[in-house]
Amino acid sequence: MTCVILAGGKGSRVAAAYPDIAKAMIPVFGKPILQHEIEQFKRNGITDFVLITGYRHETIEAYFRDGSAFGVRIRYCRETEPLGTAGSLFSLGLQEDFILCAGDLLLNVSTEALLKYHREKNALATIFAHPSSHPFDSTLIRTDCDGRVNGFFRADESTRSFRNLCSAGVYVISPALLRDHADAFKGKRCDLDKDLLRAAITGGCVFAYRSPEFVCDIGTPDRIQSAIENPKTLSKTSSPAAEKRKAVFVDRDGTVNEYRGYITDMDEIELCGKAGSAVNLLHALDYLVILITNQPVVARGECSVEEVEAINGRVEYQLGKEQAYLDDIFWCPHHPDKGYDGENAAFKIDCSCRKPKPGLIRKAAEIYNIDLSASFMVGDSPTDVACAENAGCVPVWIENERESVKSSCIKVKSLYDFAKKLADNAFSR
Repeated sequence: MTCVILAGGKGSRVAAAYPDIAKAMIPVFGKPILQHEIEQFKRNGITDFVLITGYRHETIEAYFRDGSAFGVRIRYCRETEPLGTAGSLFSLGLQEDFILCAGDLLLNVSTEALLKYHREKNALATIFAHPSSHPFDSTLIRTDCDGRVNGFFRADESTRSFRNLCSAGVYVISPALLRDHADAFKGKRCDLDKDLLRAAITGGCVFAYRSPEFVCDIGTPDRIQSAIENPKTLSKTSSPAAEKRKAVFVDRDGTVNEYRGYITDMDEIELCGKAGSAVNLLHALDYLVILITNQPVVARGECSVEEVEAINGRVEYQLGKEQAYLDDIFWCPHHPDKGYDGENAAFKIDCSCRKPKPGLIRKAAEIYNIDLSASFMVGDSPTDVACAENAGCVPVWIENERESVKSSCIKVKSLYDFAKKLADNAFSR
C-alpha cells in the first residue's frame, strides 16, 4: 500500500505567520506536520510513500531524504508548476489502490478499516468524511443512505438544512479513476474534487467513509495555534485508533431543540438555550455527541422520511451556525399501534429501534466502537431514561413540567447544565 501526500503547497493562509517555509514543514510539537503524518501511517503498517513537492521542495527532500531514517521508503514527485490536488497523480504509475492525504493534517485513523470499507463498496474513490465545526466555509458532501456520494455543495443562508459532512482530506483512490481521465488531465492542472470526483459520482462509485477518528486540519495560523494549545491534541495523534470511545447520546425535541410536540416542519426547529455550547463542551471533554430520536410522524403519515431528514438537517444547520456539530444522527420512523387515518402501514411495526428499546444506541456503539458503560443518554422523557438503562448507559433526565421519572437517574436543568456538571466532575462513575 502506497500513501501519497500532497506536500507542495506554499500555504497562502499561513504564509504571513510562517514565511519562507513549505506548509507541510511547519513545526508542531517539535516536528514538521509532514513527519507527524508519515509516522501515523507507519503505525498503520504503511511504509511506502510518495511526496508531491513544489514550493521549497529542497527543504522537504533534504529533511526526509529516502525515508530510511524514519523506517520508511520515500519517493518524490516534484512539480515545477502547481498542478492542483490531482494533476501529478497521473504520472505516478500506481497500479493498486492508494491513500491520498493532504499535507496539513494531524491525524490518527485506522487505515485498515478505511480500506476495508473502500473494498466492500467496490469504490473508485472513498472520502474519509466527518462533520465540521466550520461548515459554512467548508465544501459539504451529500450522500445516500448507503454512503454513496451524490453531490457537493457550499452552505449559506439559503441552504436552511444540511447533513454536516465534509472531506477530512484523506482519500482512498483506485487507479481506475485516474485511467478514466488520463487523456484529459495527464500533465495538466487537475483538482481532485472538482474535476475527478464530481464527474465520478454520476457512476455511483464514490463513497464517504464517516468516522469520528481524529483528523485535524491545521492549515491556518489559528488552527495551528488551537492545536498546539489543546493539551489533548498530541495524545490524540498517538493513542490507539481502535481504542473504545465514550459518547453522550442526546434526544432531539426538548433536549437539543425546543419541545414543540410532533414537529413536521423544519421552521419549527429552535435550539434550546446554549445547546451549541453544550455540544462543544462535550466534544472538548472527548465525548462523541450522537442524536437518538423517535420520529413516529413518518408512521403517522404526517411526514415523509425525506422531510424528517430535512428537519434533522435543520438542527445540524442551526448547530453549525454556532460552530457545533453532531457526530451522527440515528432515528426511528416506526410506531407499533395501527388503525389510524392517514397512517403509513409500512412503518407501523414493532421494531427494535424505537426507544425505550436500545437498538439505535447499540447500532451507534457498533459503528463507532463506543463503550456504553462509560457513556450517557440525555433526554427529557421517561422513554429516554429507560432506553439508557436498557442500553447500559448512564441515564440523564432533563427536568420539565410535562413528564416525571421514578428512576434514580441524574437530573439536570438542560443539556448545557449537564455538560457543565460533567466538566466539573460532578458525577461519580
